[in-house]
Amino acid sequence: MPAKTASINVRVDKQLKEDALRDLDALGLDMSTLIVMTLKAVTREHALPFLPTLKPSSELAASIDDIKTGQLTEINDVVDYFKQLEHDADAD
Repeated sequence: MPAKTASINVRVDKQLKEDALRDLDALGLDMSTLIVMTLKAVTREHALPFLPTLKPSSELAASIDDIKTGQLTEINDVVDYFKQLEHDADAD
C-alpha cells in the first residue's frame, strides 16, 4: 500500500459534518476512508460516483407523493413484502 503523503483540508458546515460523521460511523467508516473511497471511484471510473441532479428520481418522487397523500402499504416482514410485490406485478 502506498504511503499517504498528501492532505486535503475542506471547510464544511458544522451540522453537515456532524450528520455525515454519524452516518459514516453507523456504516463503520470514517471521513478519511470516505474521501479515499470517493477519490478512488473517481479515478477508476473517470466520473463522479453519484449522479448530480436538481430533481429527485421518478421513483423517489412517486414515493414522496405516496407519503404526502397517505397511500402507504404497511409491510411487517419479508413474506408480506414478497406478497405485495406479486400483487403489484399482477396489477400491472
